[in-house]
Amino acid sequence: MFVLKHRNAGINSVAFSPCGTKLAAGGYWGYVQLWDLNTRALLAEHRPGTNNVSALSFAPNNRLFAFFGLLAAYDTKRHEALQVPKWRGQWPAVLAPAPGGESFCVGFNGKRGLSCRALADYKHLWAARMPAPVEFIYSGANLFPRPLITAMRYSANGARVAVGLGTGQTLVLRADTGKVAHTVGESLTPAVQAVALSPHGDRLAVCAGGALRLYALDGTAELLAEVRGGRTHYLSAAWHPAGAFFATTNGSGAVEYWDAPTGTRRAAYNWKVAKPTGVCFDATGTRAACGGKHGEAVVWDVDA
Repeated sequence: MFVLKHRNAGINSVAFSPCGTKLAAGGYWGYVQLWDLNTRALLAEHRPGTNNVSALSFAPNNRLFAFFGLLAAYDTKRHEALQVPKWRGQWPAVLAPAPGGESFCVGFNGKRGLSCRALADYKHLWAARMPAPVEFIYSGANLFPRPLITAMRYSANGARVAVGLGTGQTLVLRADTGKVAHTVGESLTPAVQAVALSPHGDRLAVCAGGALRLYALDGTAELLAEVRGGRTHYLSAAWHPAGAFFATTNGSGAVEYWDAPTGTRRAAYNWKVAKPTGVCFDATGTRAACGGKHGEAVVWDVDA
């Protein structure tokens, strides 16, 4: 295990390059860092804007995409910014890149629609409509608007995309058409913080407040396991490429491995990183990484 750190701005999204030799890290105040994992040197740092970076994705032709409410792109060899089209009239809220880097799903603030677009030219591929949102929620004695689309993630085979909602439900869509294949969870429960689909899309992990749920999606969706963390909230989740287990991070600083068939905990690690999030695995499954609230990018060898 080793820690990469350049500044104190928190990191909430990390991604390995396809070859596994580089790590991209993004987070608070719009910083995007690119690290060499062999030398542990910072290759480049960009700042496309001041909003938090919520998603990173490597794409063919040495491209790195970063989502900070808008989309930015960089050349990972020349370390230069690339031109990308801009959205007009709407402010994106959540974005999930598809495996292979050729398309992405995006949800917009205040909109029930979800759009899938080609990454090269933003060409519209399909659209899906989310269930009617709960407009307001109570926090103590106060009312606050409840966001609709709060989390998204593709399966590694690109066949399905999971969409977590502020209502507490999660939809699993067919990635080619946007048609709903499964709906899990109940309305009026804590908003979904993170979702993760197994590589073949037959298992779904959902982090919603202090609850972690594992669903089987072989036929009819079935709840396999539910873990209650109490005051400790689950913050992010990712599946190992082999599909045998998945990892989560939580507010107590722990990274935990969970068994795919049963949802039982395999292992737990705590490297004293405040609120680690954005956990991910490299393509081979031999390394994993997560970000930390104080600017750390933690990289470790996976003990399966």
